[in-house]
Amino acid sequence: MMSNKKVAIVTGGNGGYGAGIAEVFKREGADVYITGRNEEKLHTTAERLGVKAIRADVQHAADWDMVFETVLKESGSVDFLINNAGGGINKAHLSEISDEDVIACVTINLTGVILGSKRAAVIMKERGTGTIVNISSVVAREAWPGWAVYSAAKGGLDQIHEMFVWRITAVWCPRHPDHPLLGTNRFHGQRQPAHPGQRNP
Repeated sequence: MMSNKKVAIVTGGNGGYGAGIAEVFKREGADVYITGRNEEKLHTTAERLGVKAIRADVQHAADWDMVFETVLKESGSVDFLINNAGGGINKAHLSEISDEDVIACVTINLTGVILGSKRAAVIMKERGTGTIVNISSVVAREAWPGWAVYSAAKGGLDQIHEMFVWRITAVWCPRHPDHPLLGTNRFHGQRQPAHPGQRNP
């Protein structure tokens, strides 16, 4: 069991892997915050799990600032950051994907992780402890037809994760990011909305 009320932030915590991760942290005694863009789904999940909800979009730096300010004000620390939020795009040849979809996919899956991790690292280095976990994908390592942009974004996530492992002292990152193959999320068994920005979280 966790002691001294560890504090965890789980992005994309309103469903799928994120909700499952948040549930485990809560069960182990942590003070848990979940973030997401769909406010109704976010608060429904938070109420079900008994955790706290902060509506935020990982693509926006100002939202990240608000998340950390809120958590620090209410709980006093950040012990875990779980970068789970992400989203794919409709499977298509690279030449058929819109510029808008390319930008949104990279921003959600890579830029958001960087924005959150750099802020968490500052807090954790000052405290001398902390853990950052990044949820990647098997497509970061394997070439799947129609997944070029998503694969590139997750591959970039893997690389930034490696830099955090080697460059940030006092902050623990697992040696490798988690690479789910198949699981309970929106990517399998249903068509994705046309634009990544329309998805939740």
